Amino acid sequence: MYQKLCFFVALSLIVVIAKVHSITKERKICCPGYIGRLPDCQPNCTKGCFGNSYCAAPETCECNPNYEGDDCHPICDNCGEFEYCQKPGNCGCIEGYKRNNSSGSCEPECSVECSGNRYCASPDTCACQTGFEGNDCHPICDNCGEFGYCQKPGNCGCIEGYKKKNDSGNCEPTCLKGCGDNGFCSAPEHCQCSAGFTMTTEGCELETTTEKMSTSSPSSVWPSSTKASENTFLDCSPECQCWTRKVNEHSCVQTCSDRGSKSCLDLSQCRCNLSNSSILCKEGDSNNVEYFCSSNTLAALWDRYLVIIIIVACVIVLVMPKKEVICSKNEYCKSPGKCACNRGYSRLNDSGNCVPNCSKGCGDHSFCSEPEICQCEVGYAKINESDICLPVCETDCGENSSCTEPNICSCNENYSDVGDGQCQPVCEPKCEKHSQCVSPNSCQCLEGYSSQANSTSCEPICQNGCPEHSFCVEPNRCECDSGYIKDGDLCQPHCPSKCPDYAQCTGPNVCECFPGYEKVDESGKCGPKCDEGCPLNSICTNPGTCRCKIGHLMSPNNTCDPQCSRHCLNGRCNAPETCVCNDGYSFRNNSQDICDPICKNCKNGDCLAPDICVCHLGYRPDNSTGYLNCLPSCEKECVNGQCTGPEEYAENLKENKDFI
Repeated sequence: MYQKLCFFVALSLIVVIAKVHSITKERKICCPGYIGRLPDCQPNCTKGCFGNSYCAAPETCECNPNYEGDDCHPICDNCGEFEYCQKPGNCGCIEGYKRNNSSGSCEPECSVECSGNRYCASPDTCACQTGFEGNDCHPICDNCGEFGYCQKPGNCGCIEGYKKKNDSGNCEPTCLKGCGDNGFCSAPEHCQCSAGFTMTTEGCELETTTEKMSTSSPSSVWPSSTKASENTFLDCSPECQCWTRKVNEHSCVQTCSDRGSKSCLDLSQCRCNLSNSSILCKEGDSNNVEYFCSSNTLAALWDRYLVIIIIVACVIVLVMPKKEVICSKNEYCKSPGKCACNRGYSRLNDSGNCVPNCSKGCGDHSFCSEPEICQCEVGYAKINESDICLPVCETDCGENSSCTEPNICSCNENYSDVGDGQCQPVCEPKCEKHSQCVSPNSCQCLEGYSSQANSTSCEPICQNGCPEHSFCVEPNRCECDSGYIKDGDLCQPHCPSKCPDYAQCTGPNVCECFPGYEKVDESGKCGPKCDEGCPLNSICTNPGTCRCKIGHLMSPNNTCDPQCSRHCLNGRCNAPETCVCNDGYSFRNNSQDICDPICKNCKNGDCLAPDICVCHLGYRPDNSTGYLNCLPSCEKECVNGQCTGPEEYAENLKENKDFI
């Protein structure tokens, strides 16, 4: 009875196993991690693949061809400065730059044209070209001197009304009509006389006096025999005597040496000295002063007419009767044949006319016209009942100037003539840049600039202030600091070499990884950061997010288990597409995924599990040998013999073997 029961149990197990194997072979479905229907099973990535990637294996994304990196960015052989790889094999310019069709390189772009010696140095930032500097990008020159300006780098020019002086490079004023031999051009179209000369309608002439001559008869001063030609200094007329030519009634130009500053002699106080062709004059309280004429005209005339003069003089003396002496102006007859000066008058010498005396003397630019009365020279006048004679200018002098000579205006002290009668204050040292001299030695900042504390420099004012990393370069215009570029109203740091993926430029030429990313190598490349680390067989693909490697799948306990497309029967998946049999099992012949149980001895039976053997029909288990063994079973007891094999059920056993 026991044997029948075992037989039916074993037979049922065999049938069930056979059915299970039959069903498994007929049901064809996609392996875990794949979706679709056979034979078109596709790997499934539940979170999807971003950008330029695709699902290459269950929960595993890989970059498309020609893309690489964790973010699957496009691949380019070599992108230049200010370029980035916008698609495989194609480089584009970064923001703020555009490609130059001629050079092919990326150049910065400025929304406002950079004019006036400027060029676009970085996005929306203009800079001065080489050889130029300053807010207005003016040319640079070492030193152009006064009245000069830098017209181009290293080349100085002269302002209007000036020209370069020889090879010195200095600028001097120009007077198109010239200033004559005795004058010089002191300002554009403005001549000034040299020392000792004065300006007249005909140019610069030697300085003259305006003293009036005595109107007394010349016969009382000069012997008639001493009268010379017009071109000599002896004319014996009551007018101003000219040595060469007259300028006006009381002004002439000297030609005699040792004459000093005067060119007009008061002949009433002079007499001839025919012995040496000179004149002897009394000047003031000094002794007689003798002046020699540089011209030889007098000597030549004397030599020529000496005999005639002597003969005529002798005839006059012998033949003509003696005349009565007549006293001149300012004289009275003191005794027969003798005249004396009126009160308040005196003679400069024995034969001179009587001239008025001023006991206190007369000041500059004045002369004694009557006793104790001083009169101003022509071109001078007394102001406000003062005894001082000041020059008179018919046209009012301009601001910061005064009349220094008749009809000549000069700039006041600490002011300089800049032409056209304009006098500007002088500041020493010169005013700083962006300031002007408003009064002597007083500088004031130009509009839009202000002086800083404890400093003489003038800095531009930006009323709304400048953003961080910028400074005010001119009134109400800000410019980014070096290493920063303009981005709208802000100044952002500039990194000439493009920052790697997942990094940003945080300072001039300084790249830092985005939050959640960190540097992964010495090149500065940034990769996602997972603070808690990632399990075995996984990588950190996004900040705080781990993803299993290809061939692995995240399990509920957050471990990445290897995946095998074919089920490991009686085994486990130890690595992608690699099965390992469980303990007590081994691979079936030529199989890498089916493991059969191992039994030490299962003769006449089937090994259903490790060391678990199910005996065939007609056999019974026997443990007497220490391990499971199937012995033949005989229904009738063998007397004096042993059961060597099931006889009664031999045929059925054969059929069962065929079924199995």
